[in-house]
Amino acid sequence: MQFASRLGNLLTGDLGISNAGAIGRAGHQGRSRTRTALYEPGSDLAAQWGKVWRGQLDQGRLDLVIAELARHAERCRKAEGNMACFRTNRVRMDYPRFRERNLCVSTGVIQGACKSVIAGRLKRGGMHWSVDGANACIVQRCSVHRNRFDDFWERRAG
Repeated sequence: MQFASRLGNLLTGDLGISNAGAIGRAGHQGRSRTRTALYEPGSDLAAQWGKVWRGQLDQGRLDLVIAELARHAERCRKAEGNMACFRTNRVRMDYPRFRERNLCVSTGVIQGACKSVIAGRLKRGGMHWSVDGANACIVQRCSVHRNRFDDFWERRAG
């Protein structure tokens, strides 16, 4: 999640926001794991709870989701972990604001960007990267894709 979040922030930096979709996948996985920890997997109650939670997130009611998780946090570590994740990433989960700005909130966009921008360059056969080298390559590639390559070199020279 940290990698996708960093990439999303690099790709959307000109918009003055954190990435809309970066937390989506983790949020979905977290909902699924928490739901199956609290309710019998595949049960009507689990499905109903997931639908309510999804609706609350889509409407920007993250506080209601966090409050529901808080009710279960003492008996369910996954609920406690997701509650902390949602609090930490609140700004990345402001889906109504992102939609208002015509930004996509699906995780497929971020996953596609990771594959196109990053994996296509860093994961070629025989390549080995240091963390610093990979980070430098990621920043450079994102600068190209944001049409900010000249700015990238100006910052590097300065």
